[in-house]
Amino acid sequence: MRERKCVKINVNMYDDTKFKIIDRMEKRDLINYVWIRLVVLAGKVNLEGELFLSRNIPYT
Repeated sequence: MRERKCVKINVNMYDDTKFKIIDRMEKRDLINYVWIRLVVLAGKVNLEGELFLSRNIPYT
C-alpha cells in the first residue's frame, strides 16, 4: 500500500447545505475541527477513504 502525503478537499465544500447548517451552530468550530481530523485520519490510514471502528464496523 502506498503512503499518502495529502488529501483532497473541495474548495466549494462550505457551499454545501450540510456545512451551512453546521455554520449556524454554536459549536461549529469544534465540529469543523473534528471533521477535518477525520478526513486527515482517513488519508493517513489509506483504505481508500474508509475508516473503521474495528475490523468489521465501518465508521459511517
